Amino acid sequence: RFEADNPEADEGNRVTFNNVTLEGTVMDAYTIHASADGHGKILPSGRIPVYQGDDKHFRIVPTENHEIEEILVDGSCVIDQLTALSGDTVMYAFSNVDADHEIFVTFKHEEDSIDNQDNKLCVYPNPANDRFTIITADPMREVKLSRLSGQLVACFEPSAAKEYSIDTTLLKNGVYILHVRTDGGSVSSKVMLMR
Repeated sequence: RFEADNPEADEGNRVTFNNVTLEGTVMDAYTIHASADGHGKILPSGRIPVYQGDDKHFRIVPTENHEIEEILVDGSCVIDQLTALSGDTVMYAFSNVDADHEIFVTFKHEEDSIDNQDNKLCVYPNPANDRFTIITADPMREVKLSRLSGQLVACFEPSAAKEYSIDTTLLKNGVYILHVRTDGGSVSSKVMLMR
């Protein structure tokens, strides 16, 4: 015997049942509403049914010349809880779902400064695990690491070195922006940390 409360159908004719009872066992169902602005996508998107205790993963993909600006889950920024996949694609995971949730992604146009002007900046490995190394054509004066939101995470003075390594063991997984000021100007690059 099958019973359920408040069945709902979305535009794709998928039906969501809440509080499903099957042979005397109640299985609560929740909904994760996933959406993004027009400069990228989140997959899957729309109203996604999830049973209590299940996990649900979402892939987030910016369109060409765009990058992730912010990811909000139930109104809170979770940009530091991402897992890098390939290219600019990242993943956010809900674990052990026990309530309805909303995830919303905004994207922004990549700034020209992020394009490693004239190959004056090399960052490896990228994605990084416990450390990454920066190599520049000109001596470095200052290195800053910030979140995509613009929040400064760390600042270093590499003493005019052309090669400098940064320990990332205390940083959370996610995408960061590396800003490097050299004798020849300023250059920037995206750095992805994943363990």
